[in-house]
This record gives sequence, C-alpha cells and structure tokens, in this order.
Amino acid sequence: MLTALGCVILAIAVAAEAYAAHGLSAHAAPALVIRFERATHYLIVHGLALIGLAAQLRTPIQRIAIGVVILGLSLFAGGLSL
Repeated sequence: MLTALGCVILAIAVAAEAYAAHGLSAHAAPALVIRFERATHYLIVHGLALIGLAAQLRTPIQRIAIGVVILGLSLFAGGLSL
C-alpha cells in the first residue's frame, strides 16, 4: 500500500513539474514558478523516501519514520505549492 502511495506521489510530481515547465510560466510570476518547481522536487524526494521505507518496513521506528515522511510531504511540499 505504501509503495503504491509513493508511486502515486511520484506520478503527481512528474505531472506537476511538466505543468510548471510548460503551462504555469505563462500565468505566474517567475518567483512563483520557482517555488512551485521546488515543491515538486520535494514531492519527488518524499515519494522516493516513502517507497524506500515501505520496502524496509520491519520495526516500529520505521513506521514512525513513514509517518514523519507523510507529515513532511503534507506540510512542507504542500505549503510550498500553495
């Protein structure tokens, strides 16, 4: 389940990056485009981290790490893209 969530996050990040590169620049200020691209970069990093942690899910501390990754994804990357 977590691997699938990581893959969905990566797919969203790729689509958002394509939009930032080809569509957003015509409608937003350059500073906002850069901020949005940074948010998509963090989505990619968090998606890969989620996939990697899901493959190693064995101990309670790893379950906590997954929760922290999801929290970071929601707050940090989500806040940047607003």
